[in-house]
Amino acid sequence: MSFTAQIKQELFELNISKMCCKKAELCAIICFGAHIRDNCLILRTENLSFANHISKLCISIFKKPAVIIKKATPGLYEVQIANASSLKIVLNTFGLVKNARDMKNFVSFRIPDKMIESQCCRRAFLRGAFLTAGSCAEPEKRYHLELSTNHFMLNRDLLKLLEELEVFGKVITRRSNSVLYLKGADYISDFLGYTGAMKAVLRLEEIRVTKDVKNTVNRKTNFEYANFAKTLDAGNAQAEAIRVIKNSIGISALDENLQELANLRLKHPHISLKELSAMMSEKISKSGINHRLKKLTEIAEQIKEGKRK
Repeated sequence: MSFTAQIKQELFELNISKMCCKKAELCAIICFGAHIRDNCLILRTENLSFANHISKLCISIFKKPAVIIKKATPGLYEVQIANASSLKIVLNTFGLVKNARDMKNFVSFRIPDKMIESQCCRRAFLRGAFLTAGSCAEPEKRYHLELSTNHFMLNRDLLKLLEELEVFGKVITRRSNSVLYLKGADYISDFLGYTGAMKAVLRLEEIRVTKDVKNTVNRKTNFEYANFAKTLDAGNAQAEAIRVIKNSIGISALDENLQELANLRLKHPHISLKELSAMMSEKISKSGINHRLKKLTEIAEQIKEGKRK
């Protein structure tokens, strides 16, 4: 089951008792998914659980279920929320009637203020919006949640509502649809928390922690590998410089404080400065080792340039 399906299944199973919240949720479902055809309020879905959920909301609010019709198209259900005789009553219940005299343009698919007056109703509206038009990417892959509708001002209203809840997203146009999307685990977690999908929030947080740990380990591994590669390159270059000295003037021609280090670096070109320091007969710091190796490199350069014989 996809992460989106898990979220929606969890939302179907919530026990919502307050009538104002049920109305806010069904209002969002109508705004984001329904259309009017032959004076009937219709919503199409491939999710039978969603169709049954809508019907239960209708029973609670209007004392009669929505009519669910299985279409000839495989897996498609048509949910009739209101018929010609109940259409105006249903739309008036949610404050969606713009002009009752103009039957062609009398519906306003915007967020009615009266549906989101309280905090609980705002959460319910977000829940209905996600159930109808929402999707969420698998958090193991990326953090991305979006809601798509062909009512452009509706998503603008929703964006404003989310910003009031300090959840920030963006609205874009994609294939003639308005798409509101959220990026980042924090905003998505907050959004899901507002809808009531707490199991999904916990799963998201678990995945985020796991990913953060993996990223930290990877960064540390990459850092250690880079340091190892740097040590390896530096050691090889120093050993090559010492070979130049050995093959020209000889290591015995060096100052006594350089001879032991030169022999150790030739024998162990891949070890770190700390390890070299530990192998010296006298106590010397890493910076002291580094200074002497630089001196050996300078001597090799002088030999190459003919300045030292």
